[in-house]
Amino acid sequence: MSSLNSLSILLFGLFLVACDGSKLTVTETNQDGLLSAIDRVDQSSIVDLIELESIEPQSTGSQSTEPEATEPETTEPESAEADRLNIEPAEVVSGTASITDVVLVTGQSNALGSQTSYDPVLDQPVDRFYAYTENGWQPASLRQVWDLGWHPAKGLGDDPHNNFGFHFGKAVAEQRSDRVVGIILVTAPGEGIKHWDSDGFFFRKIRNKILLALNELPHKSGVDGILWHQGETDWSQSGSNDPDLDGVVEDDYYSNKLWGLINSFRAEVWFDADRPFICGETARSPVNARLNSLNRDADAWTACVPGEELPTHDAEQVHFSAQGLRQLGANYADVYLQMTR
Repeated sequence: MSSLNSLSILLFGLFLVACDGSKLTVTETNQDGLLSAIDRVDQSSIVDLIELESIEPQSTGSQSTEPEATEPETTEPESAEADRLNIEPAEVVSGTASITDVVLVTGQSNALGSQTSYDPVLDQPVDRFYAYTENGWQPASLRQVWDLGWHPAKGLGDDPHNNFGFHFGKAVAEQRSDRVVGIILVTAPGEGIKHWDSDGFFFRKIRNKILLALNELPHKSGVDGILWHQGETDWSQSGSNDPDLDGVVEDDYYSNKLWGLINSFRAEVWFDADRPFICGETARSPVNARLNSLNRDADAWTACVPGEELPTHDAEQVHFSAQGLRQLGANYADVYLQMTR
């Protein structure tokens, strides 16, 4: 073999050592291909190869070698890297994917809870409870806006209003560590039950708000329960005192309207007949007899919780006080958890 070919083989072997980190054993070599490969090597690479301090001749036999020991590579933890570079670590956001129960709260003024007091201890937020706010789903706090563009929050620095839906969510979180409630509040203070007719504007408002809220929860396809509190405007036991109604209404007006509403909700794609519809008694209205009929029917998914005789804050004894709303919310939670074990 010519000295040029020997040099070529040696240089090519060293090239592979530099690229691969392993020694080359030459058995058969096509000289033309080898020279062609060397021609394509960058000149600086060849200079680097020639300058290697120790070059041992290659044996034509097979030779096993042990890999060269290397220091283990250490990786700087991300937090340490962030501190070294003076970068704020990314905030870990508690995702709404934890929500297990989406619950609609609807009704008139007591479902809203306006003009009630606030206690920074009794009304403080808890973990595992969300509300759909003007800014989307957020960990629930009475200092947020949930409905009507202003409730339950007041002006900046003022104590907020209270709400039984808030205390429902708190009670569920405190009683069941495996449940995370998200509430959607849609209210119509001062309105009679006909305001919730399925062909009306307000029912469409409820539907639209629910669909918007569910759109932010990819893991949820529907509402898991409905809390209903209404009836003060439909005052009488047999019919209704709603001033917007013309003439005399039938004796079973409220009951018929209530069941019409329940069936309208169940007809929606986001609700069903095997999910709780729970109403609450008013403070002292004869309509409570109609509401309580849900405890005596054959439907396992309807119920009514106690509310009569709970504390009120007005002379007419119609609107619950903050203390009354806290207890009402706890009553709803007890029945809801019994129905959804």
